[in-house]
Amino acid sequence: MGKHVFAGLAVFVFIAFSVACMTPAAIAAAPNIVYVSPLAKSAKLGSNFSVDIAINATDYVFGAEFALSFNSSLMEAFNATEGAFLKQGWIGTYGIVNISNQEGTIRLASTRIGTTSGVRGTGALFMINFTAKSLGTGSLAFMDSWLLNSTLARLNADVVNGTIIVNQPPVINSVQVRNSYLSSADSMKCEFNVTDSYPSPKANVMWFRNRRLWSEDGEEGIDVISDSVLSTSEAGNIESDDTFLGDSWVCMVTAYNDLGSSTKNSSAAGVKTIVSVSPESSVFFPNMESVVNITIDTQENMFAGDLVLKYDPSMLNLTQASEGEFLRKWASTYAIITPNASAGEVRFAITRIGTATGVTGNGVFATLKFRPLSSNNSEILLKNLAFTNTSIRPVFAVARNGFANATLFIGDINGDCIVNIVDLATAGLAFNSKPGWANWNPKADVNRDGKVDILDLAAVGLNYGKRC
Repeated sequence: MGKHVFAGLAVFVFIAFSVACMTPAAIAAAPNIVYVSPLAKSAKLGSNFSVDIAINATDYVFGAEFALSFNSSLMEAFNATEGAFLKQGWIGTYGIVNISNQEGTIRLASTRIGTTSGVRGTGALFMINFTAKSLGTGSLAFMDSWLLNSTLARLNADVVNGTIIVNQPPVINSVQVRNSYLSSADSMKCEFNVTDSYPSPKANVMWFRNRRLWSEDGEEGIDVISDSVLSTSEAGNIESDDTFLGDSWVCMVTAYNDLGSSTKNSSAAGVKTIVSVSPESSVFFPNMESVVNITIDTQENMFAGDLVLKYDPSMLNLTQASEGEFLRKWASTYAIITPNASAGEVRFAITRIGTATGVTGNGVFATLKFRPLSSNNSEILLKNLAFTNTSIRPVFAVARNGFANATLFIGDINGDCIVNIVDLATAGLAFNSKPGWANWNPKADVNRDGKVDILDLAAVGLNYGKRC
């Protein structure tokens, strides 16, 4: 049904009849532009918003009529008023508005009254009010347009349609604290999912440790891809050195676009299990097997565990892999150990059997032995951690990775295939130290007797100047 905002249909008919009688020769050649302002309007779902029918006129305009179409399933027009353009000079106007939401059309007409002069310049001819009904994009398009001067001559005019975008602030579907294997230093990342159809939404992430803001990490301006699983990058992840048994971590995600923002917190991730490469820094010497343990420290009743240890196969040769004693406390176990020498990976899947009880505390989950293949440095990484307690519920576990230094001859402390002043100075810096001391460096303990002394310096001196 049509809605009449202004009375005076006779004026509307007069303008339409006069325009219809104009011949093409009567249309002036001067350019005038009528356009929807703003050209692209963003509106929040359920909100009321307005757009102008604006003009930039080089000719003197006395009256105007327009017919526009819109997507009535996207928005509903509920009002339209005359703008200030034709009222310039304190002149009265008379206007007609006819709205049909059923057809998705609006007809507008306005003329100056009580004067014989027109106006030019820029301004608003009409303002139209809408309600945003559904999400999507549609146009507010001119079906017809007429501009008249005071002699009732039709003026030439170009029209520019507008675009209406109905959206809402981003909806955050889920936020989780997850293990991160992006780098050897990372232990946790914030993973989230956002629904948003608006162009270029963003997200910020903040961390809270034990209910206090953790300002050292977090990330801003993450590009949101709607309905995709997103997460913090290395810059916004929590490092393993910052995670301790008993900690509680929460990540808070704020997603935003031009229409607003929404915020959602993760559930608290309690750090009740830490799995580590031990020792944190290992030195591998020629013709010797070196042991690397995977240790566990947990407050849970641990029942089973599955993880992958990754090493550099060009540097280390795996000679043995076995389960540790931790899950074997007071019960039998079943272990599947799967080495992949070419990939430099070993998978350990171990579960307790014949019991309903778990194990808490600390111990060795698995043990590996290596021999060096080349002089080099490399990380020893833990990934794909999956642990369960006696309720067969997943246990959140934090990984602490290790570092390996391998040499093919004694004295090459830094593994660069040459024994030189760098190695001698490294031993000198750690001289007369033991584990736990401020200057202790396990790499400088060349003979692996638990201290750095004259014997280690002599070992470097014995091979000084040698190369691989």
